[in-house]
Parts: sequence; structure tokens; C-alpha cells
Amino acid sequence: MSDDTAGARAECQSCASLRELLDERDRRYTEQFAHVADNIAAADSRLQIQIDAASEATERALASAERAVAKAETANEKRFESVNEFRGTLADAQRVLMPRLEAAALLKSLGDKVDLLTASRNETKGRDNGISALWAALVGAAGVVIAVLALILTATDRMKNAPVVYEAPQSQQQTK
Repeated sequence: MSDDTAGARAECQSCASLRELLDERDRRYTEQFAHVADNIAAADSRLQIQIDAASEATERALASAERAVAKAETANEKRFESVNEFRGTLADAQRVLMPRLEAAALLKSLGDKVDLLTASRNETKGRDNGISALWAALVGAAGVVIAVLALILTATDRMKNAPVVYEAPQSQQQTK
């Protein structure tokens, strides 16, 4: 039995040393796992910080994009307002302005009237020129008649006032 007891003691010692070895390994693994857990927790907190920063940056980007979209919508509304105003102006112009055919007919009618007025004016001018020439001829003739009458009157008046002297013809004067 002693062999059995010695063997059991040796086994127990082996078990105890094995148990010590297992305990030592357990302690080291626990420390390593604690260190790994700390690293995982630190990595997790860093990851959470990065996620929060990315989330904040995304929110800022979305807010900025919303402001840009709002500005673009406002600019589009203003542009569409000006386009609608331009369309209204074109519609007013189309409604108010005269069609080309109607304008051409009106211009032709006005041209015909101008031609008639020009012809009438030329005719009146010719008649006025004729009347003026007739008056000039009449006044000239009257002037000539008056001048002739004045000469005649002057000559007759001088004859009345001039002394009458009788002169004998030359043949009679030589005989004396």
C-alpha cells in the first residue's frame, strides 16, 4: 500500500503543481483579458467619439445642404418670377402691338393720302404761281400804261407852257 500512497502522494503533488500551474495561467489570462478588455473599451470609446464626430459633421453637412437648397429654391423662385414677368410683358406686347399686315395696310393708306396731299399742294402751288405771274404782268402793264400816260401828260403840259415861236424854214430865212 505504500506504493499506492506514495503514488497517490506523487499524483497529488503533481496535481497540486498542475493546479498551481493552472491557477498561474488563469491569473495571467485574466490579466491579459483585462488588458484586452481595457484596449477594447478604449477602442470602443475612440470609435464612439469618431462616430459622434462623423454624426455631427453629417448633421452640419445636412444643415448646410438644406441652407443651400433653400437659397437655390429662393433664387429659382426669383428667376421664375422674372421669367413670368418677361412672359407677361411679351403677352402685353403681343396684345397691344399691331400685326404686320394691319400695319402695312395702314402705312399704305397713309402713303396714298400723303401722295394725294402732295399732288394737291403742287396743283395749288402751280395755280398760285400762275396767279402771281398774272398779277406781276398786270402790275407791269399798269406801270407801263401809267408811265406812258405820265410822259404824255408831261409832254402836253410842257407844250401848253412853252412859248410858241415861229421859225421860218431855212429857205425863207436866206431870202431876207
